[in-house]
Amino acid sequence: RIERVIADDRAFAPSEGRLPPLTARLQIDYTSAKLSTASRVRFRFKLEGNDAEWIDAGARRQAFYTNLPPGAYRFRVAARIGGGEWMESAEPWAFSIRPAVYQTTWFSGLCIVALASATWSAWRYWLHQVRRQHALVMAERVRLVHGTVTIDSIPQQGTRLAITVPHAEVSV
Repeated sequence: RIERVIADDRAFAPSEGRLPPLTARLQIDYTSAKLSTASRVRFRFKLEGNDAEWIDAGARRQAFYTNLPPGAYRFRVAARIGGGEWMESAEPWAFSIRPAVYQTTWFSGLCIVALASATWSAWRYWLHQVRRQHALVMAERVRLVHGTVTIDSIPQQGTRLAITVPHAEVSV
């Protein structure tokens, strides 16, 4: 029988089936229905959804878990007196740990959409820059071919530029 549940230093009634997101420490206190032979009672427990096998607790009446991921669980406890047969509790405790916002499926999907959108936007920006640069280069070539270079379009850092105009040669 489950007596008490403590999650992150906060007590919960065993009837509560939902624990808060990001529960880091879980303590489950249990006992045997037969207290007359308490010193000879041995326990074992299993948390379905986490434990693959039963855990032999000996005479200890507490189970501890840390950093359980979000999901559904079922805590089962069995007791035996001396070398007798294991008798499982009639009422296993079923509970779940709610996921934090960033652990939900919709949040993961939203992140994927945001990443795809950011990648697409960056690619579009890069493509715009390449096209703009290409247009500038092509415009400069057209000006050079037609001889329509102005003084403002000539580089100002001591670079020499020779331009041939149909009936004259100009050197700058």
